[in-house]
This record gives sequence, C-alpha cells and structure tokens, in this order.
Amino acid sequence: MQSSQEAVISTNDDATQCKRQAVALGYWQDPYINQMSKPSSRRAPEINRGYYARTFAVRRLVQNYIQVRYRVEKVALITWQYVIRSSSNTFRCTANDVR
Repeated sequence: MQSSQEAVISTNDDATQCKRQAVALGYWQDPYINQMSKPSSRRAPEINRGYYARTFAVRRLVQNYIQVRYRVEKVALITWQYVIRSSSNTFRCTANDVR
C-alpha cells in the first residue's frame, strides 16, 4: 500500500508525463519538460486536449492579470517567465511574483 506522500509523487509524475506528451504533439512549447520526465506510453487525445485547455486558460489569466496590474498592452510569455514592456520600462516577473 502506498503512503500518501508516494501517492502524491506518483500523481505528479503521471501529470508531468502527460504534459510531456502534449508538448511532443505540439499543443504548446516547453523547452524544459523533457528534463523533468521520462518518455511514457501514449495517452488518450482527450488528456492532451485537457492539459492544453488548462495551460491556455492559466496562461491567459496570468497575462490578463499582469496587463491590468502593470497597465501594459502586451505581455510576452517565455516559459512562465513574463517580460512586461511599457513605453518607459521593461519588467520581468515569474509566476511566483503573481501570487
């Protein structure tokens, strides 16, 4: 029987492998995902689409938050690191800064 910690680790590993496959199929780009998991068996297309939908939604929410918070028109996403450009300044923040 797995401990609760092992179950959480297993869930995380499975999710990372699903994300890796979605990236490999071109749903979005993540240059670091290959370093975080090993290749795994193929997942159902619905899983890949679900990960894409969640990733797109969270990315959009964070971009909208940054645009409102920093009053800028455009936010460039570089693997969860955002470059915020306004007419006078350039800011950098990570997902941790947006809590």
